[in-house]
Amino acid sequence: MAGRIFDRPDLDQRAGRKALYVSGALTFAMPGKAYEGRLQVYNGIGGLSVQQVDGDTLPSGTSIYIDGSEVVVSWPAYSETAATIPNPGFEAGDVNWEKGPGWSIGTENPPVGLRAARYGENHGDALISNTSRFPVNPGVMITASCQVRQGASSEGNAGAAVQLEWRSSDGALVKTSEGNAVMSASKNRVYPSTVRAIPPANAALVNVAAKGIRNRENKPLFIDQFEWDHHHVTGINSTRVFTLGLMVRDSAGRSYLWRGTIRVSRGEWNGAWETAGISFPTMHGLYDVIWSELFQRYIACGYYNANPNTAIISSQTGFTWSDDLRGSGQYFVTLVEARTLGRVFCYGTSNRVAVSLNGTSWTTQTPNIEQGGNGFYDVAWSDELGVMVAIGNNGIHRSTNGVSDWVTVAANAASTIYCKVIWVRQLGLFVLVNGSIVRTSPDGLVWTVVWNGAGQGKPLNAFYSERDRLLYVIIAPNPLVIRPYISSPDGITFTTYPGNPANDWGSEMTAKSRYSPELEGALLASSNNIAFLFKGPGEVMPAGTSTGGLVQSSCWSPKLGRWVMVNSSAGNANMVSISKTAYNA
Repeated sequence: MAGRIFDRPDLDQRAGRKALYVSGALTFAMPGKAYEGRLQVYNGIGGLSVQQVDGDTLPSGTSIYIDGSEVVVSWPAYSETAATIPNPGFEAGDVNWEKGPGWSIGTENPPVGLRAARYGENHGDALISNTSRFPVNPGVMITASCQVRQGASSEGNAGAAVQLEWRSSDGALVKTSEGNAVMSASKNRVYPSTVRAIPPANAALVNVAAKGIRNRENKPLFIDQFEWDHHHVTGINSTRVFTLGLMVRDSAGRSYLWRGTIRVSRGEWNGAWETAGISFPTMHGLYDVIWSELFQRYIACGYYNANPNTAIISSQTGFTWSDDLRGSGQYFVTLVEARTLGRVFCYGTSNRVAVSLNGTSWTTQTPNIEQGGNGFYDVAWSDELGVMVAIGNNGIHRSTNGVSDWVTVAANAASTIYCKVIWVRQLGLFVLVNGSIVRTSPDGLVWTVVWNGAGQGKPLNAFYSERDRLLYVIIAPNPLVIRPYISSPDGITFTTYPGNPANDWGSEMTAKSRYSPELEGALLASSNNIAFLFKGPGEVMPAGTSTGGLVQSSCWSPKLGRWVMVNSSAGNANMVSISKTAYNA
């Protein structure tokens, strides 16, 4: 029976000494983020060492080392940098290239610049290879090319083709991918040779090369200007499960083999909620909540119609909330963060806006236009454009500072709970729904109706799925045509999903929904306390809440891995619900 030496029993454990062993499991990682997982080593004698002895190749940049009595596995945050080919056009002279028979580098007849590689009088095939080897990205195609001047040889007699040379970690060649051979070029013309290939399973490194071809004649040909789209990647930006075996040794010569996995996941939530306490007298209701990336805290707004007139609250955890803004008649309904302005805006009734530069201290101001009954229903900000869009009973409005330069750009007539507006960076569009139609705008000025709900249902909410690369619009379906959502790749053409009772929400999902990239879905909720995590067609998870009132809004914290949901409940205790964390999987 064959076996590996590190699988043998640890026969040198001595009587009276506790056995060396490793305990624990490596925590899950998140795509795009730096990772660190730890295992505990017990009963080690003297210095410890660790190495990976089997399993999958871990992300580029991974470190495995001992920290005290712990094994540490870590890798950096995901990054991509162009893998620059050194001396790609031979302008630096005869460096960075390994030349086979017949190849030379000089100034004769270069296709580009002042120098080129020349394939001279050698008969047959010969290679010229760049000496820089780059780590491959498994499953990611590489496109490479070079320019070929076939010279004065007759068609088919001589030519050249670009190559990708795939190598093992020790540099040994394991496979070659070759592009089109340029074998004809009259009047000294230059043509490209191009190759496209995915790394083979056993490849760890890659470099560019070219093959010179000579079937007859002895006239020279020339190649120049190598290019490719390969990138050097560290970390990981996708989901995956890695298996690995780690061998830990101590100074007494003893060893322990730990086997396990690292799961790269965007987070997993089981749909469970907790109730967050509020440390001041109950408010009448909360109408919106956001997670502020600027100030790393949840911010919620609403009103309390008696002393102490609380209107805006905030929390760094979702469990303990501070009473940040009070005042007689303060009544706020919607929040928006403008990162490039470095502030959060909170809009309310009585033509009022509160502005914060730190997430806890607020200054109230009066916008330059009348917002209409109940103020702005919803507001969105575009960092890319430096533009804010608001929707209210008095119309659709546009501003660049959120206070003093509002302009009404279109009419709007709809119920408060049906009006939402978002900025979709990936499409370069504002998207607005109002219970009747879906509108889009590239600048907040000019609006186009892209979907009409007449006879089909009420558009209630919209979000962009980064995973699916689709804009989803949530529908309160027509009872005769159950269509709970539509989607679009561009904000122009929509696909309608003819649902069935199993896919119907059973309620109007009117609460403001927000998307979680980590969970790859949006939280949908209705005013009668029904909630779902919606990822896409066929991916709907019930998420019953602990609130007892009318759900108004929810938001996601990528830092904490928790949803917060707020509700208004006339005459009843206000409730803030916070989800179980998705980050302790």
